Amino acid sequence: MARDHYVAQTYLRHFVAYDGMLRAYRKSDGNRFPCRPSDVCHEWNGDIIEDFLSDPTALARYRKIFEPAWNPAIKELNAGRISNTNKLAIAGYWSNLLVFTPTCRRLDVGAHDRHSIDYLRAWDTLSTEAGKIDADLKRILATFDTGRFRIETKPDAMRAMRCTHLLKLTWALYNSNWIIIKNDSGTEFLTSDNPVSFDDPGP
Repeated sequence: MARDHYVAQTYLRHFVAYDGMLRAYRKSDGNRFPCRPSDVCHEWNGDIIEDFLSDPTALARYRKIFEPAWNPAIKELNAGRISNTNKLAIAGYWSNLLVFTPTCRRLDVGAHDRHSIDYLRAWDTLSTEAGKIDADLKRILATFDTGRFRIETKPDAMRAMRCTHLLKLTWALYNSNWIIIKNDSGTEFLTSDNPVSFDDPGP
């Protein structure tokens, strides 16, 4: 069983102190703790998605393309050189950072659980208004309303869905307008596992 990093160690090493240690903050209690890049942002067999993909190693193969390309692309970016190749490399690994953290998976599962019930209720309302009452669907909803049952989405189902959309997300990010901010002050940036943010201008 492999210990796979959803944030690559080569990425995390950019943020180590003089002693080679990270100064991380634990989300659960806010406490700070020192750690090595190898100690955090990993999960057992995290590169493998069983049951829901025809190729369980699809995520691992994707990461093998974009993880090694990240550091050279960032080096070029720091030197003021941004080529299409570098931009694609950054967009590819950026996609992984956006959608394959445990927090993202937890949010995906919770949203899918809620939306599944919302979908059933909407279908029940529409079919009833159309005069096509579905008695089985009403019994299902009544059962859920008792609180004795709930929908439970399998986390790997959400990971598989994200995996099948990785290249589309990469392409969307690559084709977006980027604003690159370079820090020239004496104070280093604080960062999370994601080095970017979105500016949505609206309609």
